[in-house]
Amino acid sequence: MQQVFIFDVEGAVTSAAGAMDAGFARFFAGFVAQHPVYLVSARSFASIEQHVPQDIFDACAGVFANNGAELAVGGRIVYSKHHEFHPMVRLACETFVDTTWFPLRLGGHIDETPGMLRVSSLGRKAAIAERRRYCAWDRNAGERQNFIDAINASGLGYRAALCGEISVRISPAGWDKGIVRNEVLRRHPSSAMHYYGADLGPGGCGEPLAAALHGAGNIHTASQVPAYTQTWSSLVHYQRSITRGAKGLSAA
Repeated sequence: MQQVFIFDVEGAVTSAAGAMDAGFARFFAGFVAQHPVYLVSARSFASIEQHVPQDIFDACAGVFANNGAELAVGGRIVYSKHHEFHPMVRLACETFVDTTWFPLRLGGHIDETPGMLRVSSLGRKAAIAERRRYCAWDRNAGERQNFIDAINASGLGYRAALCGEISVRISPAGWDKGIVRNEVLRRHPSSAMHYYGADLGPGGCGEPLAAALHGAGNIHTASQVPAYTQTWSSLVHYQRSITRGAKGLSAA
């Protein structure tokens, strides 16, 4: 049975706000050359390419952007889904930014991509130190979670969830990472899928895909990896187990 690997970009193969580590990139490029690998992110293709080396991006079996609303294969976009967001959702995002109690607004607050609105009261132009400051504040204030609860209870047909350290993502109900499962199975029938995600808990960006895999049978796995270093060690362990298995077969 073919083994297919799916990785979140943020947190699973890169740091939350940084580029892929050079040492890990060398290892990961070798892994991608040996296995069907898909990347999935809430970010746009342009943003993913800022964090993932181009040779790895192009060598993957596919790269899903905007929570699966777009797919690129070999660097070429092969499908893209679009959605016109309800005016009330747009107004809610603007109000969220305008009424925040956090003292900083640093630009890049609302970003619309195919199938998703991403909103941050701090703004995605914030530096790492400012992101960490907001993240610590939000853990106590619950600003993002309150906004998420309001969107999910609005009855407008949207699902909101945490996105990274500072943002909230909003998608039409059913437009989430869970759609990746069916697309990968279409391309790799009868395969076993192994997903490594940075946020698989309730309300997390990776929860829908993890749930979709668990609901499709016990041959698929979903692993929480809080940092790319854990992904690295997990893949090294996998490769060693395959090598040991091959040696056992040779001895037999």
